[in-house]
Amino acid sequence: MSQVQPILINGEWVASKATRTFRAVNPATKEEHHIEFPVSPWEECDAACQAAHEASVQMRGWPGDRFGAFLDAFADRIEKRAEELITTANLETGYPIVPRLQDVELPRTINQMRQGANAARDGSWCNAVIDTAAGIRSMLGPGGPVCVFGPNNFPFAFNGAAGGDFVAAVAAGNPVIAKGHSTHPRTTQIFAEEALKAARETGMPKAMIREARRFARPPRARFLSELAPFSPACFAQLTLGRRWSGGVSYRQSWFTALRTKTATSWSRTRFSPVPATLVRSHDPR
Repeated sequence: MSQVQPILINGEWVASKATRTFRAVNPATKEEHHIEFPVSPWEECDAACQAAHEASVQMRGWPGDRFGAFLDAFADRIEKRAEELITTANLETGYPIVPRLQDVELPRTINQMRQGANAARDGSWCNAVIDTAAGIRSMLGPGGPVCVFGPNNFPFAFNGAAGGDFVAAVAAGNPVIAKGHSTHPRTTQIFAEEALKAARETGMPKAMIREARRFARPPRARFLSELAPFSPACFAQLTLGRRWSGGVSYRQSWFTALRTKTATSWSRTRFSPVPATLVRSHDPR
């Protein structure tokens, strides 16, 4: 029996308190991967949200250059571990190395990270408006921690710890709680390892990213339907290709809109929707 892998909370890799574990299975060969991962209980979900909330408070008012520097550093680190990422994703998902993983999806992932860095720096996603006639000024801004649920079919480009939704959340100045898909847990773990190192290199908060691979279903339902929509500890959820999680998120989405008055904008780079809060102020002129 292999040692159970740790989870990332508040900038530290810690042992999970899980009572259940799982392994990835290659769908092409039916072979079970040898690395064992925990199924996180509720207390780990809660701890992740609280740590991310503290990081969010710390990052308020930071210029986009800081988030751009993090995303560029992260992209550099991904390039250095490209071979390991490609090999691991191939073993876990069965997707072909060439052309899918090596020539298409990993370059796309790195490119969208570079685009996110540029968007963070130029601030075009803020969609700032000054209407002197109506006496209104408005813009989009960071709202707080974002939970990204990665799908099974894009181990790189939409990975919870590195894909387009992750990039969009960070570019807008939000910390991320990354929920990796259980079909490629080690791939997600590698991304999280490099994200943490990039965060340390660029002076990001310890809880800039939190990563886990699977939540137990009762805690996951509680997280999706109670904490995430209604608590300031988790501002938004980005879910792609998740039938069960997506269904719960959809049923709660209109409550979220009413309670948090959130808005979603498309950045000019078109790499992903940017979770942001609409901020309005009266123009005394």
